[in-house]
Amino acid sequence: MHSEFLKRLRDIANVRLIAKLNDDRIGFPFPDQIRVILPDMHLFSKERQEEYHYKCFTNYNSGENDLFPMLAKLLFDFKKSKPDNVYIYQIGDFFDLWRETDKPYSLDEAEAQGFIQKIIESNSDVCRYLLDKEMGVNFLLGNHDYEMHRIPGYYERWRYLRYFINNEKGIPSSLLLHGDLFRWYERIPTWLKQYVVHNFSPKTRNKNLDLSIRKTHTKNGEYIDYKNEKDAEDLYLLGQCTEPETDEPEWNLMRKDEALDSQTLFLDKSRKLVEEVNRQTGYRIGLTIIGHTHCARIAIDDTGDSPFILMDCGAWINESKTVVIENNNTKEIPVLNATFGVISNNDIRLYLLSPL
Repeated sequence: MHSEFLKRLRDIANVRLIAKLNDDRIGFPFPDQIRVILPDMHLFSKERQEEYHYKCFTNYNSGENDLFPMLAKLLFDFKKSKPDNVYIYQIGDFFDLWRETDKPYSLDEAEAQGFIQKIIESNSDVCRYLLDKEMGVNFLLGNHDYEMHRIPGYYERWRYLRYFINNEKGIPSSLLLHGDLFRWYERIPTWLKQYVVHNFSPKTRNKNLDLSIRKTHTKNGEYIDYKNEKDAEDLYLLGQCTEPETDEPEWNLMRKDEALDSQTLFLDKSRKLVEEVNRQTGYRIGLTIIGHTHCARIAIDDTGDSPFILMDCGAWINESKTVVIENNNTKEIPVLNATFGVISNNDIRLYLLSPL
């Protein structure tokens, strides 16, 4: 199942493997099933982008023939061809209501629906597939779109804070959640966070910025630069990406007590959370899947009797750096984030995409 999905994926994009773990203890021994986890998308309207010039803007979303809509269509077609074997999750911050308006969404439902409709119209090539009922995308609530659960017409889809994935015995072995509960400042009142994000988020310096696409370029199959490069010192280091077909059982894992603190962010907190859930419920969760941080990585704590894994699926916005080897020289290069996660047959992976 995974190899078929990867083959389809290569038809629309350059694919790089960020991280991988193949381990029977993951608790998902189903070769005929695949679960695709889409991280933070932060969709907002082009009207708002043109007015505020946010630096945060969805990568590769310029129309029907571009990467993000192409991925959405691929997922739609793949799900339609195998309706009982393909599961798709979007783990929060699909819409960025905070950047769309600084008005609390719970105050006026009709006005809120109007703002959401603007976002959908500006991202119609993505939303036509991901919001289709046949697609059956499982949407989680994130901090930037939490108010979706209050809005008629949408709260039927946006009402969950977490999902569980069962093992072969029907016992939950994996937990999906957005990840914002691990940050202390997310306890600040929502209206205040929304106001700050809307009014004080970083803006682009160039008001004539071409919003259609920020293109990556390749040389000998490797990324070398991108349009509107900025703030390079703040870019997150993904590590060395590789070809998806690698036979290695693991790739680029961030291990507790070996990796940087930023690379194992939320590993300890998520382990404490699921240990308590397991204690109270009898579940056997050993894998937590999140977004929110925008930093794609697989962190692992295997210091005990059984491993605990944190799979951070990253985001479809911002920029990062990866390591490449060229002419026996190692160098860091910038890439646009377009990351997501895949689970199939006790194999978890994080992929990075760029246009062909």
